[in-house]
Amino acid sequence: MELIDFLQNEGYSKLSFTLKNQSEAIIELNEVMTTNHLFEKLAMVPDRLEYYPFEAKPYLLFIIGTKRFKVYLQKNPTI
Repeated sequence: MELIDFLQNEGYSKLSFTLKNQSEAIIELNEVMTTNHLFEKLAMVPDRLEYYPFEAKPYLLFIIGTKRFKVYLQKNPTI
């Protein structure tokens, strides 16, 4: 299963993360077609991914060698 499909099925609509200059970047999941497209947008291909859905702010942990990057998951508010 594609990561993007899984995240959308879980109800997530956006990813947010901090850039090197400490500004926040947001990726809309409906603008991403495949997992590889997501990795291109993030400019990284992780060796491993970990999913933390039960944290106060759910996130994916991208692991590349000894480096770790948190990518936060956001859902659209329900009305």
